[in-house]
Amino acid sequence: MKTPDQLVLDAVLQSGAPLSFQLRGGLPRGTRLLWEINGTAGDLRITAKAEQIPVINISPLRVEGGRRGEDGFRELEIPSSFYFGLEDAVAARNVAGVYRLMAQDLRHGTRTAPSFDDAVALHKTISAIEQSAETGKRMRV
Repeated sequence: MKTPDQLVLDAVLQSGAPLSFQLRGGLPRGTRLLWEINGTAGDLRITAKAEQIPVINISPLRVEGGRRGEDGFRELEIPSSFYFGLEDAVAARNVAGVYRLMAQDLRHGTRTAPSFDDAVALHKTISAIEQSAETGKRMRV
């Protein structure tokens, strides 16, 4: 194997909250995406199964939540407004959502759509991850 297929990231966010992230490539069986967000009031779990669309960013997601003091998780309904009238076209609704944000920004002078500055910040983060992998040193972003 000559291509990295795993990324493990541990960080402390500017707010002081810890972040632990693992992304693996290939074609894992079972859950393709498992994202848990643990908070003081409860937890969220977002999953995508491998038998669905094999690309995470266009996979249908299942969102579950549990409040502190409750046992387990319960599925949370995603509001239909997030589907932009494209319930059955998962990939198209991602693009439609960004276009909708851009149109609203142009109409109202707001800045809700991802911007060039967001892309630059993402690329700086990716560069820091690559430098850390090459040098074995902790990077500050």
